Amino acid sequence: MQAELLETARLHLPAIAAILLAGGLVKGVVGIGLPLVTIPLLALFVPVPTAVAAMCVPILVSNLYQSRQGFAVRPILHRFWPLLVTLMLGVMLGAQLLVALDPEVLNIALGATVLVFAVFSLLTPRFSIPPAREVWLGPSIGFGAGLLGGLSSFFGPPIIVYLVSLKLPKDLFVAVVAMVFLSGGLPLYVVLVWYGVLDWDAAIFGAVGVVPVMLGVFAGQHLRRRVPQDRFRLMILAVLMLIGANLVRRGFFT
Repeated sequence: MQAELLETARLHLPAIAAILLAGGLVKGVVGIGLPLVTIPLLALFVPVPTAVAAMCVPILVSNLYQSRQGFAVRPILHRFWPLLVTLMLGVMLGAQLLVALDPEVLNIALGATVLVFAVFSLLTPRFSIPPAREVWLGPSIGFGAGLLGGLSSFFGPPIIVYLVSLKLPKDLFVAVVAMVFLSGGLPLYVVLVWYGVLDWDAAIFGAVGVVPVMLGVFAGQHLRRRVPQDRFRLMILAVLMLIGANLVRRGFFT
């Protein structure tokens, strides 16, 4: 971690606050997209690993908040615990396989898959996964997404693809996605602390950054209440397409 992180934040305070507010607004509306918005823009001021570490606290706090917002945790866990458990197992295994596979090829494959699904969903809006298939499909998706997450740090897209296909109501979708990100993100935070990427400077930056992020989340949450379910689905697919395109870009240009 660069020691000048806090000094950089002080020198560019208005721009960084605006970035965090915008990321929080997107997450408040659709439940995803906070790191997609903030990390590339923060990387204009600090190295990417530093930006990732600096966002850990705001991501953790916003996901914790959204996972409890309007829904009891127990019913969500009762329905989705196989997915959450296999996700965490997959992340741990995928991290061990990191050295064996080419991350650039993985990013391209994952990004292309997400783009294909998003376009397919736009063209076939009635496609859905029957609830009876969740028993075996949920754990399979969770484990596969965990493997991808351990290898590439992007476990979210396959889960989002799956949840979109379940046709969850928009508020439940946001709560489940937040809980998924909590479950999959905790092992990542442990690794960042272990290797010294997440240190006190990043923790302080993140603690202060929680304020603009959560202001954005609160504003986005109010906007979501005015968004019809069909339009909400289109917004999720638009964010998925951005994530997929970003993964392909990372595969070709990193």
